[in-house]
Amino acid sequence: MPLAALLIASFSINAGTLIVPPGASLNLGKGQLNLNCNDLNVAGTLRSGSGTLAVRNTVIESTGTILGQSGYLQLAGDWTPLGTFQTDNSRVLLTDGCGNSQSAIHGANSYSTLLISSSTGKVFQFD
Repeated sequence: MPLAALLIASFSINAGTLIVPPGASLNLGKGQLNLNCNDLNVAGTLRSGSGTLAVRNTVIESTGTILGQSGYLQLAGDWTPLGTFQTDNSRVLLTDGCGNSQSAIHGANSYSTLLISSSTGKVFQFD
């Protein structure tokens, strides 16, 4: 089966959400993935490598894992880690964008590097 067919079979975009289903793995390597104000739902494994990922909202399902490695995650919406976020040497940027005046960061989180930036007075709520 060609690689493109495997990728299409493994991942889907549903109502503006990139879904990494249970048992699937997405490896960014050195690449960049900009979801253009769409969401990310990880129920499988996402390896950020040294790549860059830009999203609005991120949900890590209870079966999901994001391996930060040395990647860069830019988040303009909510962060809901029900599963595992392994920070490694990654950087997470909470920022303006996507028309959100507020972002909710849920759960107990730890980060290797956390950057928070807003030029619009955006509220970042940690709960």
